[in-house]
Order: sequence, then structure tokens, then C-alpha cells
Amino acid sequence: MTLERCKLRRSIPILNDLDGYLYQDIKRVFVFGRDSDCVIFITRNDNVYSYGRNNCGCLGIGEGDELIVEPRKIQRLCGRKIVEFSAGRNHILARSKNGKIFACGSNEFGQLGIYGSESINIPIQIGALQNEHIIGIACGAFHSLALTKRGLLFGWGFNFWGQLGLGDNHNRFMPTLLQQLQRENIVEIACGQHHSVALSRSGHLFTWGHNAYGQLGIGERLNYRNIPTKVIDGDNFIIKQVTCGQNHVLAVSVDGQLLGFGSNYYGQLGTGSRRNEFAPVPLCSVIHH
Repeated sequence: MTLERCKLRRSIPILNDLDGYLYQDIKRVFVFGRDSDCVIFITRNDNVYSYGRNNCGCLGIGEGDELIVEPRKIQRLCGRKIVEFSAGRNHILARSKNGKIFACGSNEFGQLGIYGSESINIPIQIGALQNEHIIGIACGAFHSLALTKRGLLFGWGFNFWGQLGLGDNHNRFMPTLLQQLQRENIVEIACGQHHSVALSRSGHLFTWGHNAYGQLGIGERLNYRNIPTKVIDGDNFIIKQVTCGQNHVLAVSVDGQLLGFGSNYYGQLGTGSRRNEFAPVPLCSVIHH
């Protein structure tokens, strides 16, 4: 076993449940859940396995048991060259190399992108996007986003806080185009619990959804915003990468500056205080010399 794999097992205890032979065959691992209690991994021969917490059948193995204690194949995804997973509270999206999306788990709010509120325990392809080549996916707690090769952004699912960016607060059971961002040429997306972030090719950040902790970075103490809004002071820095925590955002600029905004109750912004930040604050340089 390589040093890197030993470190991986120590940092993610649930991986200790894997037998040695199967562990050595892993090509890529995805760990989800607040307690890192949901695991999906892909092997070198393109088989896909999952185990752990299985709320609403989100592990995609066709079983309804709440806890799967050993790896099971996700038969529907084996051999499909899956390259990305994203997980919400009780649902999971998978993206294949050829740009197709599969979904399973809870559909209570439409987060699977299909009609009906029944949970699904076997991944299904989202038919409404079958003519699009998807290059990115992101899940909030109960909503989903998909980014196309053309730079278009679709959203669906829970929308109480306007996290779909459609100008209203109605849930969507089918992928719906965010028309306001059509001309922005979006290249990267991310979701927090109830907010969403999009990065344009020009390096600008757009945010929408819940804002009680300042996680939209717009400098205003609004409870939410249901349309994409450019992050305050966005013209003063060009962003190349962005990611979300539950209620905060971190972004890296092209000159290597790390910026953050949103909830800071646990010190997750690294500012030296626990004060929430409603606008981006410089944190440190991440340039590697």
C-alpha cells in the first residue's frame, strides 16, 4: 500500500472498511455527508461502488436500507465512464465523460430533475438534458445545478431561498435555464446548502440564494436574493476557482489571492475572528514558490 493511500485511510476512517484487494483497485474516491458517511468509488476497470448512509436510496444500488455496510456495485453506472459526483442532503448526481447526468435519491423538491416526488434508488438519466453536453454539476442540500459545454446553466429542485436564480421562489421539477447568465459564459459552478455560485470565463463571480450569513458576498444584509448578482468589488479581482461550504464561499484569484465570505461561526474563513463576512475579504496568498 502506498504512503498516499495510507494517509487517505487515516484521514477518512470509513475507508478502513474496504478489503485490501478492492482498495488497491480504486481509481477515484468521492466522500460525502456531514460526517463523511457516504462513499462512492470507481475502480480501474470502470466499476462503480457505494456504501455508507443510504437515505432515500441515494447510493443508487437499488436497495432501501438506510445503512449499507459493505461496498455494492451501482450497476447502472458501471462502464459509463463516470468522472464526477455531487451530493445533496439525500440525493446524488453523477456525470459521465460524454456529458450525461444521472440522478438518484430523494426527489421531494424536484432535485432529481424529473416529475414526481418519489425517491429513486437506481440512477436514472435526466432526460430533459439529454441533448446537452454537461461539463459540471453541483448540488445544494435540496437543489441541483448543471453547466453545459456552451456555458449555459440549468437549475432545478428546492427554491425557497431563490437558490435556482430564476427570479422567483417556486420549486422546479425539471431543469430550467438561468436566462440571466446566458451571456456570461459560465465555466464553473458550486453550491452551498441553500445558495449557488457561478464563475464566468472573464473571472467574475455571481451568487444567488440564501444570504443570512453573507454567503452571497454582495455586501448587503438581505436574507436572500433570487437572481444572480455579481459579488461586490468583483471588478477588483479576477477569480479562477471557487468552492462553497455549507454557508460560506472561498475563491482563488488569478494572482494567487485567497478570498472568503459568509459564515464564520467556526472560524472557517480564517480571518482570526468569528465574525461573518458579507463581502469578500483577503485571507492569504496561495501562490506556490
